[in-house]
Amino acid sequence: RRRRRRRRRRRRRRRRRRRRRRRRRRRRRRRRRRRRRRRRTRRRRRRGRRRRRRRRRRRRRRRRRRRRRRRRRRRRRRRRRRRRRRRRRRRRRRRRRRRRRRRRRRRRRRRRRRRRRRRRRRRRRRRRRRRRRRRRRRRRRRRRRRRRRRRTRRRRRRRRRGRRRRRRRRRRRRRRRRRRRRRRRRRRRRRRRRRRRRRRRRRRRRRRRRRRRRRRRRRRRRRRRRRRRRRRRRRHEK
Repeated sequence: RRRRRRRRRRRRRRRRRRRRRRRRRRRRRRRRRRRRRRRRTRRRRRRGRRRRRRRRRRRRRRRRRRRRRRRRRRRRRRRRRRRRRRRRRRRRRRRRRRRRRRRRRRRRRRRRRRRRRRRRRRRRRRRRRRRRRRRRRRRRRRRRRRRRRRRTRRRRRRRRRGRRRRRRRRRRRRRRRRRRRRRRRRRRRRRRRRRRRRRRRRRRRRRRRRRRRRRRRRRRRRRRRRRRRRRRRRRHEK
């Protein structure tokens, strides 16, 4: 015989959470009949066709939201356990996730970045062996750039009159730093071709000749600024 134990029930105090409920007001459409009031004035008879006005009724669509609480809790527990096992063994189930990417855009960016990181790790191991030969050639090119910068310093002494012109010189230095970063990326992609690098040196000389033509156009803009200053002085005189 099993002995039955009597259980004592303890009363627990429950905390009630207040939830804000949105009340939806239903509007009932009532048809109103308009009564025409007769005035004592004389009536005028009109001949011809009478036009009737038609009223358009707009239909409003109501969206109903259904809340499923029991199904969400079951899916969360099962998905976390099964995903860890299936990613390591089978890759065919990743194709099913592409259909879900169209609905959610946030998951696209996160999954693409993971694939790119795996490809970069393989490339870095191969690049380290070939970087040692290229570092010697970079030092020779830096010496040639320093000689050409001295020629630009002599021309800067003539343009010390305005403060706005000095701000443009700072912008030129920033552009040169950005070009160096772009060239480093091109060298990593092209590893076996060396003849194209010699052709790039000739193109750099042609670009500096074009800069002299641009400086002449800037002198014309200075004359337009002097005319604007004269107009401002006439206003103060009044």
